[in-house]
Amino acid sequence: MTLDDASSLALSAAEAGDLDALALAMELRAEAIAAGGIPTPEIIADGQRTIELLQALIRAGVLDSARLGQVLAGFTGSLNVSPNIDYRA
Repeated sequence: MTLDDASSLALSAAEAGDLDALALAMELRAEAIAAGGIPTPEIIADGQRTIELLQALIRAGVLDSARLGQVLAGFTGSLNVSPNIDYRA
């Protein structure tokens, strides 16, 4: 696979939010670079856009995680039960 193909594949995977495909594309991209592939300005731009999309996915994941924590806290707080734990062994 050429560096251009691997870079395009990485960008498409990042746009789709497909982390497994992105990981594979990044491996293919590294292999293409190791084989002597030379980045063009377009490939560099695709790489930069891929990084931006990945950072957006990370931010979205953090926000989703925080929101899930709030939902869980609200749910467990509304149960209004005290734990019944016996510490005697």
